[in-house]
Amino acid sequence: MTNVVFDASSIVGAALKADSLPERALLLARSHETICLSAAVEAEIRQVLRRPKFRKYISEASRDRILDILGGAALMFETVQQVIDCRDKKDNKYLELALAAGASIIVSSDDDLLVLDPWRGIRIVRPVDYVRLGKAGDKPCRAAVLRLLRGGGYGHCTAAWSAITARRWCSAPAASTSL
Repeated sequence: MTNVVFDASSIVGAALKADSLPERALLLARSHETICLSAAVEAEIRQVLRRPKFRKYISEASRDRILDILGGAALMFETVQQVIDCRDKKDNKYLELALAAGASIIVSSDDDLLVLDPWRGIRIVRPVDYVRLGKAGDKPCRAAVLRLLRGGGYGHCTAAWSAITARRWCSAPAASTSL
């Protein structure tokens, strides 16, 4: 299984609207990957979900459901290496977690993180891009995952993905490689 880090912006997006792309990304990761948390990341997610500006949009039940998804699926990691690469220093905690967990992907809706993609071999992708990887029968297409992790596009995959996404693929098949 691949280790994946979610930032607070993606978690808030999941809590704001049921069946949103951020929620689908979170559920996909829960089913097929290992979601990684650190104490600092978990604290920020909890704090952000409780901000007064979200109270009228995120019900207590929705917040608790998202926190249950995270709590039930996540592995906790202790960060050991300090990072100062992000232009928003508060977001360095996600980079530190990704390093400590050996994560391959950070799922984020935050431009301060997305601008770093790829960062030290770790892809930083929007929830929509993460979900696109899993459209092939709720299981990520290996060729597409490999291309994404190597910094390429989605590549060609024979799985039944949407026609819109299919237009973006290369015309040549990607080399078959096992993960």
